[in-house]
Amino acid sequence: GRPPRTAGVRYLFVSGGPSSYLYFDRRRPRDGEFKVPADPAPGFDDWRYGLDRRNDYAKQLSPEEIMANLTSRPTLYLCGEADTETKGKSLDRSPGAMLQGKNRLERFRNYQKYAELFPAWRKMLRFVSVPGAGHDRKKVVFDRPEFLDLVFGREPGATSPEGEK
Repeated sequence: GRPPRTAGVRYLFVSGGPSSYLYFDRRRPRDGEFKVPADPAPGFDDWRYGLDRRNDYAKQLSPEEIMANLTSRPTLYLCGEADTETKGKSLDRSPGAMLQGKNRLERFRNYQKYAELFPAWRKMLRFVSVPGAGHDRKKVVFDRPEFLDLVFGREPGATSPEGEK
């Protein structure tokens, strides 16, 4: 996308516990490496999982423009370390998603490794796993002190000027 530009405003893009990730080429995690699947299911590289068959909004930018945006925007990826559910109703279990890993935590870790293949993009990323957090309303990532510290630029556990954590 194209966020508005405002002088003095810095953007931080945050993705917390997504069910799947966007890959920029046809490689997917397999046996500790990234390879093009030998016999992939149809649609495994379609939009939301890859750059094929993008919707009208996503087609407004070329793949090169998408990567240029990503390499210029600080992005924080978060995932709870207890986000290991494999049967939850909100977990994407389509073939495209399952090629990324069996649950959100595995997909998060695989995507972190995938980002290493793109050094300019990797410089803009921060991956944080949150201990004890899962993918449920009682243990969500976004209300955790670790998340708030990262978003507001504080060292983890630091107090705010008002004395609040």
